[in-house]
Amino acid sequence: MQQRSFEIFGLKIYNFNYSDLLDLIKEYLSGDKTYRGYYANTFTLLMAKDNPNFRDILNSGLIIRDGIGVHLACKYLYGAKSLSEKTVFTDLWNRILIMASDHNYSICIWGGEKGYEEVLRKKILEEYSGIRLVSILNGYDKFDVNSIFSNLSADILVLGLGSPLQEEVSLKVEKMKRFKFVLCCGSAIDFTSGAKKRAPLILRKANLEWVYRFITEFKRLKKRYTFDLARFILEVIKQKQNS
Repeated sequence: MQQRSFEIFGLKIYNFNYSDLLDLIKEYLSGDKTYRGYYANTFTLLMAKDNPNFRDILNSGLIIRDGIGVHLACKYLYGAKSLSEKTVFTDLWNRILIMASDHNYSICIWGGEKGYEEVLRKKILEEYSGIRLVSILNGYDKFDVNSIFSNLSADILVLGLGSPLQEEVSLKVEKMKRFKFVLCCGSAIDFTSGAKKRAPLILRKANLEWVYRFITEFKRLKKRYTFDLARFILEVIKQKQNS
């Protein structure tokens, strides 16, 4: 029987498939409250283990499994029968864009590479024409949260500012009550704009997207996919032994 959630390093990670997640987000968007969504990959899990404040922020929102590393960790800790399909956050983001277009949701985007704002705007309006695109800001210029959003509102706010900044900003935005769902999405914005290329489909299907990113973004990700990955594996084994 599948579990509703898993606990890794003190984080409650929800065990939803793509369909479940989209239904839940639509439910969020039908109400008046502001909800927050976060991704849990090997990097953010280690950050949460080391940073109690960051862990508390994540636990106060919807935490979504992201990638093969966390999928295998859940499988090792809780068994294959308790686990739903593997979820990759970029694939969820693409599904959210389709859903938003189908339901004419409004979206604000704050994040992604500088200089790609108009490329991103054009792609979204062409490929997801039903979306009401309110605003796009890159993730590198410094903006004041209050001044940005004092006159803006939308169904969905997407933040791609890097962790832990985007998660901290999500808390501030929630208090403004101008958005129904605040989604922290990391590099997904750059994959949509084309600022970064995703791995070929054959590698994604083989669960080797991380290898492609390690090669193409070696300078930025070398520590994450060597030292941090080894530490993540050891910490998961330690949790299993202590359970």
